[in-house]
Amino acid sequence: MTDSTRPNIVFILTDQQRLDSLGCYGNSVARTPCLDRLAANGVTFDNAFTANVICQPSRASILTGRYPRVNGVVTNGVALDGDKETTLPDILGAQGYQTACVGKLHLAPHNDSDPAYSPNERGYESPESPGFWKAGKPLPLPYYGFQDVRLCAGHAHDCMHYYRDLVSRDPGLPDLLKEENALEPPSGAPTSWKSAIPEEHHVSTWVADQAIDYIETFAAKPDPFYLFVGFPDPHFPYCPPAPWCDMFDPGSVPMPRRSRDELKAPSPRYTEVLKRFSSLLPYDLMEIPDDHVREIIVHTYGMVSLIDKNVGRITDNLDRLGIRDNTIVVFTTDHGEHLGDHWLIYKAVPFDELMHLPMIWHCPSRFNASMRQDGIVSHVDITPTLLDLAGIEQPRGVQGESYRVALEGGAFTGRSCAYIENDGLGPDGNTFQRTIRTHDYRLSYYMPENEGALYDLRNDPNEFINRWYDPDYRDARNDMTELLLKESIQAADPEPERVAGC
Repeated sequence: MTDSTRPNIVFILTDQQRLDSLGCYGNSVARTPCLDRLAANGVTFDNAFTANVICQPSRASILTGRYPRVNGVVTNGVALDGDKETTLPDILGAQGYQTACVGKLHLAPHNDSDPAYSPNERGYESPESPGFWKAGKPLPLPYYGFQDVRLCAGHAHDCMHYYRDLVSRDPGLPDLLKEENALEPPSGAPTSWKSAIPEEHHVSTWVADQAIDYIETFAAKPDPFYLFVGFPDPHFPYCPPAPWCDMFDPGSVPMPRRSRDELKAPSPRYTEVLKRFSSLLPYDLMEIPDDHVREIIVHTYGMVSLIDKNVGRITDNLDRLGIRDNTIVVFTTDHGEHLGDHWLIYKAVPFDELMHLPMIWHCPSRFNASMRQDGIVSHVDITPTLLDLAGIEQPRGVQGESYRVALEGGAFTGRSCAYIENDGLGPDGNTFQRTIRTHDYRLSYYMPENEGALYDLRNDPNEFINRWYDPDYRDARNDMTELLLKESIQAADPEPERVAGC
């Protein structure tokens, strides 16, 4: 049996999930009984925010406790440098923890190197890319501190352990993941269909199966464990299997938050994204049919419900093994999804639905039950909080702050704001974006445009009217810009150690 003096940790991370996709966050349509029960018996954060609104930078920040510009993963397609950066499993493993990862990790690119972006002079080959796996190369272990891994890509099903397991069961199973083999002819809604893969072979089921196996193995040994569980859903494509694809009536879901008023004073980034997306889709995003929007929403809800079922399977296994009381379960996501809000889908502009995330912590022996915390917390705070709870000193360079006191019922006000980075590096040029989010306002600054967006969240919670250009909001814009400057300076790398006066 595991050591009862140090907590086990099961960290569950979904991909591209909205705050309002769960019943415990007020969604009256969603069916998420397992996560709602976890929240009812744990600590729910109402103001948790990502450090970046796309996958790789967010995940690297979670596992290092450092902002993207500091850990180096500023956008997708940039690998976390495991020789330079210390991850949470690195630290825990050095302290005697058993560590493993199952599912989507995405600390390295999911695509092979592209000379359009970089000449790749050092010959880097991503261990999470199709080329690496098709070449039959062994995954280097430990992998970013994980002593063992069972990986899936989630959206490129032709590599990694999940794909290999499908082929070993039946070589025809991977074809059932494809849109052309959908249960019904697709409606034309962007990247949306009813998947023909049976539930027992779906990636969400596979992730839970692997997690349960790891927990059973770990629980038989005396050392505590840290298990990273990465569900690749509900990221697009919006393609749940039966019966989850038909669980919700499209007419039962509310339409997204969107308004024609948003075009009166748009940020330059919002205008550019609308044009770019409309050029990629079969119609202008402003004219997307309502039935397509509703289909995307109900398919997303179906994927979330399937995840919920499998989270329940994992936590039930903790009960069965008698280790629930001393196991910290954390549930969150890497970033959100527009899902039709502001006429957008996927992830593009730092509106609240991309930054503001679900976060639930549960540990019966350590945390109060049925507690909600309103203070602002960031993804960079997860690593220092878990280290604090495990009684382990955090290494130099960690930028997050432990909020252990919030979990244990002490007085907690949280951060003054959430600080979010989002840069784009590519053959068409570089873009840089910084955002801060307080309880009252959200401000984003864009370069090279040297313009921004300001939203009054008290009076405009849907973020319809950009006040950046509004003279009545000059003082608020100046105050928020000053706060952004302060946060940007403080987000510089704290790691270099001064060893002498000169």
